[in-house]
Amino acid sequence: MKLFYVLINYQQLLKITIAILFVLIFNLFINPIYSQEVNSKELLPKWNKPVIFDRFGKKYELKDIDLNLKRDLQEEDILSTHVFSCNNSIIPDLSNYILNANPNGVFSGNGVVNTNGVFSFNPAIAGIGSHVIEYLVNSTIGCPSYIIKREIEVTSVCPKPFISQTYAKGTESTYIEIKNPSTTETIFAGTYFAVLYDGVNTGGMPTSSFDIGILLPGEVKVFQTPNASVPNYAAIGLNLFPIDFTFDGQSDVLVLSTSNGITAFNDRIDLVGTDGTDWCLDKSLVRSNCAVQYPRIDAFDLEDWVEFTLDEIENEYGENSKTNAVLGRHNDDTLTWNTSWTDGSTDESNPDRSRRINIANNYNTSLDGGSFEACSLTVLDNQILKITANDYVSSEGFVNVQDNAVINVENNGSLVQVKDQFQGTVGTDLITRGTNSQINISRTTVGLDAYTDYVYWSTPLANLPINNNTNTANNLFPSPPFNSSRFYGFENANFQDIPNWFNGASSTSPYANGYDDNLDDYFILTPTQRAQQLNAGLGYITWPPSACGTNCNYTITFSGTPNNGEITVPVYHNAPSNTYTNLVGNPYPSAINLDRFFEVNAGLIDPVAFVWGRSLITDDTPISGNPGPYPLSYNEDSYLIYNPTMIIVPNSFGNAAFDDPLGDGISDSGDLSSCQSFFVQTTTASGNLIFNNSIRTKVANNNFAKNSNHQSVEKDNKLWLNLKNDKASSQLGIAFLEKGHNEYNSKEDVKNIVGRSLSFYTKSTLEDLIIDTQSNFNVDNTIPLGVTCLKDSNQELSISIEKVTGDLKNKTIYLEDKLLKIIADITQKPYTFQSDLKFIDDRFVLKFNNLKSSNEVSKNEVNIIFNNSYLEIISATKKIKKIVLNDIYTQSFNSTEIEQLENLNCNNISVCIDEKYKIISVKVILEDGNVITKKMIK
Repeated sequence: MKLFYVLINYQQLLKITIAILFVLIFNLFINPIYSQEVNSKELLPKWNKPVIFDRFGKKYELKDIDLNLKRDLQEEDILSTHVFSCNNSIIPDLSNYILNANPNGVFSGNGVVNTNGVFSFNPAIAGIGSHVIEYLVNSTIGCPSYIIKREIEVTSVCPKPFISQTYAKGTESTYIEIKNPSTTETIFAGTYFAVLYDGVNTGGMPTSSFDIGILLPGEVKVFQTPNASVPNYAAIGLNLFPIDFTFDGQSDVLVLSTSNGITAFNDRIDLVGTDGTDWCLDKSLVRSNCAVQYPRIDAFDLEDWVEFTLDEIENEYGENSKTNAVLGRHNDDTLTWNTSWTDGSTDESNPDRSRRINIANNYNTSLDGGSFEACSLTVLDNQILKITANDYVSSEGFVNVQDNAVINVENNGSLVQVKDQFQGTVGTDLITRGTNSQINISRTTVGLDAYTDYVYWSTPLANLPINNNTNTANNLFPSPPFNSSRFYGFENANFQDIPNWFNGASSTSPYANGYDDNLDDYFILTPTQRAQQLNAGLGYITWPPSACGTNCNYTITFSGTPNNGEITVPVYHNAPSNTYTNLVGNPYPSAINLDRFFEVNAGLIDPVAFVWGRSLITDDTPISGNPGPYPLSYNEDSYLIYNPTMIIVPNSFGNAAFDDPLGDGISDSGDLSSCQSFFVQTTTASGNLIFNNSIRTKVANNNFAKNSNHQSVEKDNKLWLNLKNDKASSQLGIAFLEKGHNEYNSKEDVKNIVGRSLSFYTKSTLEDLIIDTQSNFNVDNTIPLGVTCLKDSNQELSISIEKVTGDLKNKTIYLEDKLLKIIADITQKPYTFQSDLKFIDDRFVLKFNNLKSSNEVSKNEVNIIFNNSYLEIISATKKIKKIVLNDIYTQSFNSTEIEQLENLNCNNISVCIDEKYKIISVKVILEDGNVITKKMIK
């Protein structure tokens, strides 16, 4: 019975099914019957064919329909027109395109986005190509569902504009340069807005905004703030667009966006600036061709930009320079040298540091267009880049030398890299080389006229396996013709000079003061060391090739991968002698700026460098009688002394290894050539000295071991004085600066090099100074001078002016001789005098009027007695407030303080002195501030 019931039910179900199918077939093909809510125009919505949306660089084409129901309706059920913005914009609601169909369908397909039941089309998601869009409608009365398919074709990439340059000169003159990168598509008005957040939260309403308007293919448009003056570097015929919109690069965030309301930051397509930083104040930033991506929305990265100072762009990059630095001009493709500079633009272009550069044909800086800059440099296969004397080639980041390609850096040329790290690549990894490629750096000595002329070298090559066979003493300074026993390194950690006795030169231990006690600082390289690579950042010295006659100049060519990026060198502050002299060297194939070098290493070293020159008086020949540990020693006055204030040539007959190639003497002095080593002093402790790319410079690399006097022309009030006898010369410098200090300041002043046979120094402070920086000049200024002459007695000496700068050129300069009661005008001629004293510290005063000195303490009022083991100081009338004792026999770049006693408030004091001190300087400060200084010899 149960089985029968089931069979009957199946039979009934089959009948019902057949009936339903009959009704459906009838409805579809014979006599359609619909619900009252549906009419004939609602069944099959129809896409118009073809509809092309072409605006702002995107083309969308709706192709012929492909109906799954074989029926053609004549009514047009889809809106036939629509305005798109760009590929970052969307069709916000696809249902708006349905005229007469059931609106409750579902859209699907590539690029379709369902947001809470609202369907949009985003061509940026869909991408280039044909995309099928389906519309599915489900019947509400039991009729079958139906689907309509259409194709939308995205035929081109929609351009996104980007900010290509910003310029801010305070708040009075600001510019924004915006480019359309497309060469075929136009960006129309109403699409993009420049939006400013001036110190406000980027999640809120922007401070201000403006519509960037229409940008034709490749067009660069410049917007200026009200009343901004047109800068000198604006492109010829530049059309500026005034805007009521001001930014100054201080805590500003500037974006390009598809909206300008509260969602503008979320809708951004480009981002420039960082809240809380002065990213563009008083400078111009130009978008680099080497940027990883642009426009960029994730972050503002200065690595994507190159900076130009206002002075650079207004004076060096004029409207005719044809570079990206020009306001209103920006090319974002690679610039190639192929007998001329070419890129994708129809206009002529020239290099600047925002451009990626390819060398596709041989390039010679002296013949083909001079020095140039790039954001990245590639020398293509088989090509040669030659950088000649006084020229440079600079890359912000990468240097790529392809197969069989060559970079030749000739003598006095420079290869410069700007960034230590670029796009995640660090140091020498920024230099890539192909098979059989070469990088050669040449350096030629100047003025060598004897085989005993030492030159202080450093290597520009990196300690890399690729340089194993080239960066060695055996390869660079082969023996013969070089004398391997006269090629030295310097072990900074070994220098110790504990004072011994006052007996001049000695060839047996203990050695003369001013030299390492056991002579293990300089060392001859062993055969093993000669086969190893030279160390970057250290100094080496050598004689010229043997048997060179009177012309002993020579050229060394360093072949290999050069140093780049940060290099650290250990430097030492040695106990117990408290000596702190270290030999280091320029490690780059370009000049370095010592002022920047001092800033990088502030706190570790004093801002002073000592560079070995060559005394033409002695022809660089070691002679007997010079202080030193050997029977024959070099003239100890052959070190040039540099600090940020000025340069001193202790022996004015000798050379200056520095030069001032640009002639202004302000920012360009202190540029030290490639391959040059020099001495520095640690301040208080040992540490790691840092070289990095920030200290590299593009100025002429032409002062290596140079045999000429420094010729800077300086604007500040500075004065150089010489002290001479018939055998030697010593120089001091005085600067009057607005920010100078009358008291001793290690950042401005340089102490005397004690232990020299002839020394000249000021005594305006408690230290003997060879560079003395004072505050602003006043005609009533007086500077006491001191003289030390250890070698000869009853000799004739002269004091003369070497050079004056600034307003001092128009002043009369006097020297007062208090012993002879003479005030001499030394602007007319040198002052000559006789003396048999070794120390003359209270005789001469430099003055700028001819009034005699007064209100001074007589030297007879203070009596100083120096015995073997004690020092006694007696003041007849005024109480002694403070005394400072210094050892000044030890020849070093600074004297060594023995003792300092303060708050004494007495007329008589005795101090025990160790017998090892043979010559000391005694400074007595009295209660009224007067200072008495005497040098005492046992």
